[in-house]
Amino acid sequence: MDGLTMSEEREALDIMAGIAKLAVNAKFIITAPIPLLTANRPGSVTLSQEQCACLLAHAFYCTFRRERHTFNLVEELIDYLMFSIFHGANPLSHVKLRFILNYFSLVLKKMPTGCITFRREVVPYDRVPDWEADETPLPVVAVASGGSIEDSHGCLQVDFAN
Repeated sequence: MDGLTMSEEREALDIMAGIAKLAVNAKFIITAPIPLLTANRPGSVTLSQEQCACLLAHAFYCTFRRERHTFNLVEELIDYLMFSIFHGANPLSHVKLRFILNYFSLVLKKMPTGCITFRREVVPYDRVPDWEADETPLPVVAVASGGSIEDSHGCLQVDFAN
């Protein structure tokens, strides 16, 4: 923990202990298997913010359990992403680590009580629009760099991922 004061180091160690406790309590926090949203199949998964924090705690310590001989790409990817933060040559790795520790610091002080829904929407291949042939003009789009999503009432908010 180079570059930290003694109090910052103590705080970081306390946060890491809290993250470990959160991970250890997974069987009480996540009481049923979490379904995987697979490609080309619509579906949704709703998790409490505590369950999300628990999953992130396991990702932080790269401690996802592997059941028998199954291979889960999501677990492998998350393990890789966290491993790259700890062992990466990226000069911003320490900034990412501070961000993660700040998230856990806030969550460990007061666990949020909301829910998060992850939804996969699928358009069948035979119904995908022919964008190159479509001549419908796009509406005017206003982009704001200030404020937060939570303060933007009446706005459409979408996160696109593949």
